[in-house]
Amino acid sequence: MIDLQLQKHVFLALGAAALFGVSTPLAKLLLGELPPVGLAGLLYLGSGLGLLIVRLLRHAADGAPAAREMPLTIRDLRSLLGAVAAGGVIAPVLLLCGYGPT
Repeated sequence: MIDLQLQKHVFLALGAAALFGVSTPLAKLLLGELPPVGLAGLLYLGSGLGLLIVRLLRHAADGAPAAREMPLTIRDLRSLLGAVAAGGVIAPVLLLCGYGPT
């Protein structure tokens, strides 16, 4: 029998994948109104606000502060900046430029 916690995580992962898959065609519809860089920024702003709401709701439900994480070190900085630049800036802009109006 599959663990209920595992089922929950699988369901959440599939939901996230479905929403990600739907976001590209929907973003294409908005490209007529906004430039690709502006739309990419708005998409990431919306993602950040959504995660902030989830975190606040979890904090309100649990009543406990978020778990402490390992602090970042200087050795982590180059990898982190590369991931942010590639996945958070360059990739969304290229994705939306590739799906521009035809």
